[in-house]
Amino acid sequence: MASIVIYTETNLTEAQVRKLIQNVVDGSDPEEVRVTAKKKPVKNTKALYGEVGLVKMTEAEYKKLVDSLGKDKTSEMILRLERYVGSTGKKYNSHYMTILNWVAKDDKENVQTLFGKPGQVTMVDQIKGKGGRVI
Repeated sequence: MASIVIYTETNLTEAQVRKLIQNVVDGSDPEEVRVTAKKKPVKNTKALYGEVGLVKMTEAEYKKLVDSLGKDKTSEMILRLERYVGSTGKKYNSHYMTILNWVAKDDKENVQTLFGKPGQVTMVDQIKGKGGRVI
């Protein structure tokens, strides 16, 4: 006995599926074919973002970015990613996670610029000015 799994976008009855299979497989007895009809799993479809639509993420991911970064920062990061992807051809598994990683990396670099490494003149030193006073 043959076993077939059919993914459809609509619900078909077993009889309808058997008839379809009989039309495809000549000479087989449709009663000898065990059929399992399953509805096709729905993927989270990704929307296109950016000026030319090179950044892809779900609406839920976009909303999370806007909630955590704000609309302006989200737009800035999407544009940055789009320019990078467009100029290098680089592919990412998740544009959403890439943006989160870039934001975290930027924040870390900003902290180092502010407080610096030992022996480095930092922004805090520049703000304090000579004599260690805040100007």
